[in-house]
Amino acid sequence: ISLFPNKVPSGKSSASQPVKEKAGEVAGEIWNALNVKEGQNFKDLKKITKETDENMYLGLGWLLREGKISGLDGKFNLK
Repeated sequence: ISLFPNKVPSGKSSASQPVKEKAGEVAGEIWNALNVKEGQNFKDLKKITKETDENMYLGLGWLLREGKISGLDGKFNLK
């Protein structure tokens, strides 16, 4: 069992998107949603982006790690 089932070894192609690429894509969707309306919670962002919980965590983690958003009391805002 792999922790990263979408990770493709170098030199091999796959219909699945690599985890890092998907995280960046979802991060962009989340950032765009917050750019329209800040102070949204996880549930609202998930509804807007139509992403899975797993992908939402990837995208939010990416943005938090990069210092692009902040989270307080369950609400997310751009920095």
